[in-house]
Amino acid sequence: MEDDIHAGLGVQPKPSTWLTPKDLQQELRIGERLVYRLLKDSTIPSVRLGGMYRINREHLEEFLLAEHQLGK
Repeated sequence: MEDDIHAGLGVQPKPSTWLTPKDLQQELRIGERLVYRLLKDSTIPSVRLGGMYRINREHLEEFLLAEHQLGK
């Protein structure tokens, strides 16, 4: 019996641990201005490296889950 990789099925690559604002915009399907406003006022947790925002995927998922639970 063949494993998935050798059978041609492949394995989905693991998503990047760090997102750029553009990645965040695409994943949340929101506008660029809203992304930067959410990052600037720390609504979405992020860090700035060399003047550029980076968003940890785990922290983002935790934030989104908490927001979803508050909305119930």
